[in-house]
Amino acid sequence: MSTFQAIATVTATLRQRLLEVAQADVPGSAVTALRPAEPGGGGIPSLGVNLFLFAAHVNPAHRNRELPLRRAGGEAVSRPMVPLDLDYLISFYGEQNGGAQLLLGSVMRDLHAAPVLTNAMITAAEGASGLASGLADQAERVRLTPLPLPLEEMAKLWSVFFQTSYALSVAYRAGPVLLEAELPTVAAPPVTLPQLTTAPLLRPAVTTVENAADPAAPIAPGSQIAVVGERLAGPAVRAEVGGVEVAPDAVAERRLLLTLPPGLPAGPVGLRVRQDVLVGDPPSPRRGEASRLVPFVLHPAVARPGGAFAVAVTEVSGTGAAPRNATVTVGLVPPLAPGQRASLELLEASGAVRHVFPAPLRAEAAGSVAFAVRGVVAGTYGLRVRVEGAETPLGEDAAGEPEPRLVLP
Repeated sequence: MSTFQAIATVTATLRQRLLEVAQADVPGSAVTALRPAEPGGGGIPSLGVNLFLFAAHVNPAHRNRELPLRRAGGEAVSRPMVPLDLDYLISFYGEQNGGAQLLLGSVMRDLHAAPVLTNAMITAAEGASGLASGLADQAERVRLTPLPLPLEEMAKLWSVFFQTSYALSVAYRAGPVLLEAELPTVAAPPVTLPQLTTAPLLRPAVTTVENAADPAAPIAPGSQIAVVGERLAGPAVRAEVGGVEVAPDAVAERRLLLTLPPGLPAGPVGLRVRQDVLVGDPPSPRRGEASRLVPFVLHPAVARPGGAFAVAVTEVSGTGAAPRNATVTVGLVPPLAPGQRASLELLEASGAVRHVFPAPLRAEAAGSVAFAVRGVVAGTYGLRVRVEGAETPLGEDAAGEPEPRLVLP
């Protein structure tokens, strides 16, 4: 990085370089760094080269390379830096024997052959001019590239020089020049104990998620699940279930066992396995490769406080052969999450769905959900609640009756 003197250093270095080239090829020529004027006036030589910095731009390749400037406590850890490109107008003077054209050929040949300002050039120029910019220590060298200016743009540029006739000219861009603010910074603490840790980065693959006790059974809240796949074993295996990190109960190369965390809502749940890497002393996990997100269905259940299903029928209307209307309240585990869709299904003895009654959407969690049942013939029905496509299990008691069930008198 360089100080604010770097721009003047680039000009001084380029002027010194052009002076050496011009005097070697065209003896008696001079090199100035002035505002363009008529030859022989305003310090402009009658035979020579004039160097004029007419514009500076932010370098697009380096504008976003700054590190965070301060720590959490406010101490500066790096200095703000502005990367610049400098645009120069190089004009050539000398009418006798085509002096301007000789100088043009000499300068462009040299800048094309060696387009970089070297450390030796910069150091020599700073020593002659008394500058101390630090440009020689800049990691990236300053490079000179031709700047093509159409005739119209060149005419506009020369029009700003009042009462000055056009002289044979070319434009060059020098950059990047990295200017750094001179702010005190806090250095990082020194390394007292270097450590190098190598570990293979294994990307786990998950194929299926199933109930650990019975692969054919639905996955219920709080149950243990089996994650089947490849490359699942490792020193720091973690699983993320519904955004919650879970430590496996048992780890094998192709199978993980883990217990579902509480609080997961019923319905589709995403699971991924992560192979972290242990580094440091004592070892601590660092985030490593992870599998793709694999969905599975978490089935709700009708709550059974005290052993009886939490199904309540109230506000029954209708008698005899007339259809019944009622309010059926069902307790669910896990509770219905805000915004989840739930519906009550009444099933015949054959297992076919006879009636479906949706519940209104709720903005808050609900452990019990009320369904408005309308136009149902009195009798006994199997009862099932479906939450986001996941249904509660339906079984039979010792007498062969469905459970849970709904009895409409």
